[in-house]
Amino acid sequence: MLRDGASVLNEAAPDIMATILGYARNPKHPHHEWALKLIAERVIPRKMYADLGARMTGSKSCAGRPAVTIIVQQAAPVPPDSPPLDVEVVEVPDKESE
Repeated sequence: MLRDGASVLNEAAPDIMATILGYARNPKHPHHEWALKLIAERVIPRKMYADLGARMTGSKSCAGRPAVTIIVQQAAPVPPDSPPLDVEVVEVPDKESE
């Protein structure tokens, strides 16, 4: 399934990139700022942003920060005879309203 999805994305990628670049090249287009932001976020490595921010604030480099890896796996199916899940919603007030 992932392979099929990747194939579809790879086929559509040239048209998608052309559309985004068209937005970025046209300052009068409503999506111009969004396209510039998207391109900047994807082109400039995230570590460079973090190191630059650390330097500007006078902090040490972010090199000692732990790495986070997110692994997406298929969940195990729930047996049909299992009891329903007990879910509770907890409302947390905004800091501004305190």
